[in-house]
Order: sequence, then C-alpha cells, then structure tokens
Amino acid sequence: MEHETRKQHTNPPSVPPLTTAEKEAMRKEMMSFLDTHTTQPSAQKMLFTQRIRNLRFVSPIPSYALAGILVATTFTLGISEFSLPNDSLYAIKTGVNERIFLASTSYSPTLHARANHTVLARRLDEVERLMLLNEYDPETADTLQAKIAAQEAALEATIVEIESIDTERASELRNDREETHTKYDAVLDLFALRKNVGDPAVIDMYIEEATEEFSGTLRDELSAVEIARIEYAVMDHYAEQLLTEVEAVHKEISVLASANGRSYVTEEVRKSLGISNNARAEAEIALQNQNPEQALVALDASLRAAHDAITRIAERAETSS
Repeated sequence: MEHETRKQHTNPPSVPPLTTAEKEAMRKEMMSFLDTHTTQPSAQKMLFTQRIRNLRFVSPIPSYALAGILVATTFTLGISEFSLPNDSLYAIKTGVNERIFLASTSYSPTLHARANHTVLARRLDEVERLMLLNEYDPETADTLQAKIAAQEAALEATIVEIESIDTERASELRNDREETHTKYDAVLDLFALRKNVGDPAVIDMYIEEATEEFSGTLRDELSAVEIARIEYAVMDHYAEQLLTEVEAVHKEISVLASANGRSYVTEEVRKSLGISNNARAEAEIALQNQNPEQALVALDASLRAAHDAITRIAERAETSS
C-alpha cells in the first residue's frame, strides 16, 4: 500500500497538450521579448552596413568598359612620347610620363642620373626636330632653353652626389653626358649664342631663315649634317652683323678722339684700339675661311676692346675739360 502511495506521488500529473491559441500567445510573447531586448549594433557598424546596402544599388562598370579605358590610357601615354612642344600631348609626356620615370628611379642615384640624362637628351632632340621640321619659334625656344638648363643642373647635382661615394661611376656618367653634348653640339652652340648675345630675337631671326632654307629631312644620318648647316648659317649671319657693328664703333671712336679740335687718344686708348683692330682682322680672315665660330670669338674680343677705348676717351675728355 505504501509502495503504491509513493508511486502515485512520484508520477507527475498528466498535462494536457497546448492548444493552438496558447501556442500563438506564447509565440507573440517571445517575439515581444526579443523586440525589446535585442543587442544594438554600434554606430560604426550601422554606418558600414548602410554603405554596403547602398552599394547594392550602384551598377558596376562593365569589364569591357574598364578594358577600353585602360587601352585608351596606355595608348595616349605611349603616343605622347613622340610629341613635340607644339603638340597637345606634350604636357602628358613631360608632366606625367617623365615625372613617373624620374620618380621611379629616385631610390638609386645612378639610375636617377641616367634617367635625368635621358630626359636631357630628349629636350635637345626636340630642339633639333623643331628646327629640321621648320617649326622653330622664339617662345618655344625660351621654354626649351630653360628646361635644358634645369635638366643640366639636375643631372649635375646627381653626378656630384654619386661622386662622393663612387668616383669611377661618376666619371662614366660625365663621359655619357659629354657624348650627348657632342651629338647635339650644334644645338648647344646655338642656344649658347642665343643666351650670350643679349638680344635672342636676332639669333631667332637667323635660325628661322636658316630652317626655311635647310629643313626637309629627319633621317638620322642627315639630321646632324642639317643642324650643323643651320648652325653655320646662323653664325655666319651674326658674324657679318657683328663685323658691321665693330666698324660702326671704330668710326665713333674716330669722331670722339678728336672732338672739339683736341685729341683724347692716350697710350691706353691706342693699346685698346690695336687689340680691337687685330681681332677684327682675325675675324675677317676666319669668315673668308668659312669659320664663323672663330670669327664670332674674334669679333667679341674686338667689340670689347673698342668699347674700352671709348670709355678711356670719355674719361680723358672729362679730365681735360
């Protein structure tokens, strides 16, 4: 009896199954609890989620469009390498291609020096091509002359840096630069002349005249000959002009030397006049021998000596008055 009584107490009472209405009520209660006790995401996570959702509505660029853009960009960068200062793509050549080229070698002084040397040679080649194509103009010459000077300075600075640690490598780089100078010797001579005459418009006028006469070929085997002929023509024209100027200064000296019926010729004046006359005679001989470069050097010396004579005459006249 006792056993039966214990058995009745250990067995739980029978629980009837939940009705459909009760299950629905419990589900609603659970949903209500979850709605009021959810873990809130951080503001950063919410922002990131929002951005991801927004991206879903952005139409991606088709792969064929990306390929087209890449090809067009590569083609533009490539073809700009052949451009000249008067071309629309020249800004890409100098402002994009060459900047990337120089920047990519900045980790190595030697490679950077060679890159600067390459860019220098490009500028000189551009001058030569402009002349041979008869597309030379003074404004472009000003720009290129400044660029060449800047590039020379950049190259020299890099070579000096290398020289402090490797003199042999620096010597090789200087030799390479001299070879380039020799190749474009006529261009450098013309630009040096343009820089030293004081009035580059005179030289530009002669260059334009010479390019009109000698332009017509860009073949490598003839370009050096053509540019040398242009150089000769320019120097010859300018030497003739300087010779006329020297003769005019000498006539002025004759007038000043005996002004007011008095002679202001001193021993110093005679010495300066002698130097000027000898240099003028040397220049005339050089022109007859078709050596305008030597004539220009002699005429420069003649003019300087003649102006020195005028200065001494003026000083003598002032002290005698």
